[in-house]
Amino acid sequence: MGFIVSDFETTIHFSSTIKYQAIMKNTFIAAFLLMAGMLQAQIPEGYYEGTDGLTGYALKTKLSEITGEGYVQNSYASLWDFFSENDTDEYYEDDGTLLDIYSEDPDGPDPYNYVIINDQCGNYAEEGDCYNREHLMPKSWFGGSYPMKTDVHHIYPTDGYVNGMHGNMPFGEVDNPTFESDNGSKKGPNTYDYPGAYTGTVFEPIDEFKGDIARAYFYMATRYEDQVAGWENSNSGSQHTFNGTSDQVFNDWTLDMLLKWNAEDPVSQREIDRNNAAYNYQGNRNPFIDHPEYVGLIWGAVSTAILDEDFNDCATVSVNFTGVSEMSPLDWHCIDEHGEDNTGAMEMNAFDDGEQVPSLDWLIASTPIDFDNYTDESLSFYTAATFGDTELQLLYSTDYDGGENPSDFTWEAVPNVNIPVYPENESDEVEFTFDDIDISAIEGTSVYLAFKYDNSNGEAATRWKVDNVKLTAKEDLGTRKPEKLHISVYPNPVSNGYISIDLPEIEQYRFRIYDLSGKLIWKTTQETNHLRLSSDKFSNGLYLIKISNGRQKAVKRLIVE
Repeated sequence: MGFIVSDFETTIHFSSTIKYQAIMKNTFIAAFLLMAGMLQAQIPEGYYEGTDGLTGYALKTKLSEITGEGYVQNSYASLWDFFSENDTDEYYEDDGTLLDIYSEDPDGPDPYNYVIINDQCGNYAEEGDCYNREHLMPKSWFGGSYPMKTDVHHIYPTDGYVNGMHGNMPFGEVDNPTFESDNGSKKGPNTYDYPGAYTGTVFEPIDEFKGDIARAYFYMATRYEDQVAGWENSNSGSQHTFNGTSDQVFNDWTLDMLLKWNAEDPVSQREIDRNNAAYNYQGNRNPFIDHPEYVGLIWGAVSTAILDEDFNDCATVSVNFTGVSEMSPLDWHCIDEHGEDNTGAMEMNAFDDGEQVPSLDWLIASTPIDFDNYTDESLSFYTAATFGDTELQLLYSTDYDGGENPSDFTWEAVPNVNIPVYPENESDEVEFTFDDIDISAIEGTSVYLAFKYDNSNGEAATRWKVDNVKLTAKEDLGTRKPEKLHISVYPNPVSNGYISIDLPEIEQYRFRIYDLSGKLIWKTTQETNHLRLSSDKFSNGLYLIKISNGRQKAVKRLIVE
C-alpha cells in the first residue's frame, strides 16, 4: 500500500468576458472538479437550463427565476421534521445526534449532544439546554416575512443560547471575543481586514461552517433578488451587511469576506446531502452548492477602468499622462481639437519653425498600475499620423521610477500592439484605432505605460496624435488568497508503513483527510512541525489532505495503492 502525493491547484478560465482566477484551492473544489459527474447526477435534468453562457448579474437573475419556480412554502413548524430527518450527524461522530454548527467540534468530541426531537427548545438559560431554529440571515432583516421565514436553505438547527447570542448581528471575524461558545464560535468587535469595514459587534462561526454560511447568503441574495434591496433599511444589523442593491447585494467588506469564506471552506458532502433533501422538501436548490463556480461567475470579478483618458480640456484640466522630453525643447502638448471625433488630444511633432529637430519624447501614464491585482486587461486607444516615418511605440516598464530619464530604465513592447508608421506615398492624415487589445500578459505591481516618439536617428518627423486611451480589467473582489503553506510529504510510495509530513515550524496545525465524496476520513489538530501517519488507515483510492494553521493552507492529493 502506498501514497502518491502531488500539489493540487486549480485555475478556472471562462470566456473572454470573464476570467476568474479561482482562489478556491482547497479540498472540496478539487473534489468537485474530480467528481463533477457524481455531483451532476444529483441535480434534476434541465434544472439549470438557460444558464449556459451567462455571467455576472445576468446569471444571478436567471438563477433567481429558477430557484423561485416550483418553490413550496412549508409551515414554520415543519422545519422540526426536516431537521429530524436531515440534520443528524453522519459526517463527524456519525452518532445520529443533532448536527449543530454552534456546538460541533470537527476535531474531537462535541461539548454536548442533542437528541433529535427530545431536546427541542423550549426555554434555555445556558449553552447545552436545547436547540432551536437559527435563521442564518436573521428574521428581523426581512421583517419575519414568508417565504424567507421558512426557507430551509438558510435555517439550521442550533443551540438556542448561542443562537440568541448571534441575534440579529452581522457575521464577521473576531479577535477579542466578548463571548465564545464551547466549539469556538465568537461574538465581539469586527476585525475583518478590509478598508472601511464595520467595526461594531459581529458573530463569527468556526472555520468548518463558514463556507456553508457564505453559500446560504449567496442563495438568499439570489433567490430573493426582487426583495433584498429593501432589507438594508431594516436598521437591525442588516445595514452593516447589505448595500441596498439587488445586484451586488452585499457591501464591499461583507462580499469580500463571504467570497473568502466560500473559497476556504468549499462544498462538503453534508451540504450536498442537505441540498438534495431541501429540493425534496420545498422544490428548489441552492445553486452555489450544485455549481460552486457560479459564485465566481457572478461576484468574483467586476469590470473596471483602471486608466481612462480622453484628453478633453487637457489644456486646463489635469490628465493621466505626463510628457517627458529627453533630447529637444519639443514635447508632447495638448490640442483642443483634431483628436478622435475632433475632440482634444495629445500631439507630438519634431518640427520647429519648419525645421526637423532630433527628438526623443515620451508620453507616460502619470500613475503606475498594479497589473497583478487585475485580470483580463484590455487596452483601447486612437492614434493619427501625418507625414514622415517616425515610429510611435507603446511600451511598458516595471522598473521606471517616474523621473525625467525614462531611457535609463527597461521598457518592453506592450503585447499585441504594433502601431504602423505613416504609409509611403500618402499625403493625408491616417488614423489607427485599437479596440480591446488583450494585454493581460503584462505582470507587475508597478507598471508604467508610455508612448515613445523617437526620430533621433534621422527619421523623417511624423506628427503623431494620441487620444482616448482606456485600459479596462477584471478586478476580483475576494481574491486575497490564503498564503500557501509549504510542506513536504514522504516517502512516496509507502508500503505498509508510515507517511511523514514536515511543516515549516512548530505551530498548531489542523490536519484532515477526505475521500472524493467529501466524507471526512481522518482528522487531528496538533502543535508540531512533523506528523507521522500510518498508511493502514486507508483503503485503496484517491484522497485529499488539507492542512492549515489559520493563516496558511496546503492541499495535497493522495492516491492509496
